[in-house]
Amino acid sequence: MDTISIISFGLIVLGIILLTIEIVVPNFGIIGGLGIVSIVAGVVISAKSIGGGIITFLIILVITILLLIIIYKVLKKKNRSVILHEDLKWDKQEDDLKFFLGKQGITKTPLRPSGHADFDGVSIDVITKGQFIPKGCPVVVGEVKGNSIIVSEIKESNIS
Repeated sequence: MDTISIISFGLIVLGIILLTIEIVVPNFGIIGGLGIVSIVAGVVISAKSIGGGIITFLIILVITILLLIIIYKVLKKKNRSVILHEDLKWDKQEDDLKFFLGKQGITKTPLRPSGHADFDGVSIDVITKGQFIPKGCPVVVGEVKGNSIIVSEIKESNIS
C-alpha cells in the first residue's frame, strides 16, 4: 500500500467517524460538514478516474448510511435519544416577568404589534394582541406568556 492510498483511506475513515459523532454530539453541523469534506477528499485523492471516484463515493455513502442507521438503532434501544422530546420551559423568566402584570407604562416606540414600553423607568420589549399602538400612548400589562409581555392601550376614560 502506498502513501497516497493510506492517506485517502485515513481521510475516508475519519469522515465516517466525524459523521458518526455528528449524530451523538449536538452541534451546528460543523463536525458533519468536516466529515463530508474528509470523505470527498479521500475519494478524490484515491480515484484513478472520474467513474471510479463516483463508484467509490457511492459505496462509501451506502456504508456510511448503513452505519448511521445501526448507531441510531443502538442509541434508541439503549433509550438514549438523539431527539429533544420535551419542551424547554421558561418558568423562572415568566415568574420574574409576572411582576409587570397590571403595571401601567408609556410606549417608547410604536407597537406594530411589538416594540418597547417604559414602566417606571424600566424599558422592556412588549407586544400587543395584534393592534397598532402609537408611540407615547399609555399601556397596561394584561398578560405574561413565556418571555412575552402582552400589553393593551389604556383609553383616556380608563386612566386612573
